[in-house]
Amino acid sequence: MLRLSDELYFLIKQGVIAFLMMVMTLKTFIYQTKTEIMIL
Repeated sequence: MLRLSDELYFLIKQGVIAFLMMVMTLKTFIYQTKTEIMIL
């Protein structure tokens, strides 16, 4: 049981990290796009 919850915790942690990375990338992309639009 403990082993299962450890694996689950690890998977959730990996998922959260991946999600945060995606969000940061998206925010950077949106910011760059906004800047380009403002320049145009």
